[in-house]
Amino acid sequence: THIALTYLAWLFTGDPSWPHLQSSGIWTIMFPLIAIECAKAPPGSVRKLFMWTVPTLYYPLVLLGLFSLLGGIQMANALSVAVGYAYGYGYLDKLKVSDTRAKQWEETILANFAQRDGWVVGHAATGSEAWNNVAALGGAVGGSGFNLFSRPSQQSAATQGAEERASLLGGGGATTSG
Repeated sequence: THIALTYLAWLFTGDPSWPHLQSSGIWTIMFPLIAIECAKAPPGSVRKLFMWTVPTLYYPLVLLGLFSLLGGIQMANALSVAVGYAYGYGYLDKLKVSDTRAKQWEETILANFAQRDGWVVGHAATGSEAWNNVAALGGAVGGSGFNLFSRPSQQSAATQGAEERASLLGGGGATTSG
């Protein structure tokens, strides 16, 4: 996809340098996630990097240094580590959408989407609500009630699996002779 996007950018902009640009890859996503995790780690914890032990607080910076040593300094990676630390220490909390604002948006400008099957309402996607059973919430979170983490009740696992496959394929419930 990187090749297709760069050639499309070349086509639209007329700038022949687009196909020669490198892709940053998944690390622009991984670096902030690692930095957030390390910022929230207990003080004094450590991580292993090959044979060295690195304090968890400095682990993303050491990893960034290693990547910079091997491939040169990339501004995207440095900025992603900075954003990860800023988020992990709460400096970006003022940019987060509040629950009341999310609910307000879902009732007004996102009403068309919020009524659709599969939409997860804002309060159900954050905090401990994100791990509650969909069926136990009375379908308030949208979707069909299918939950990967639910346990089979009185049915055997094979029967329940057959019923779920049938419902996903658009058929009715599976019948078993028993």
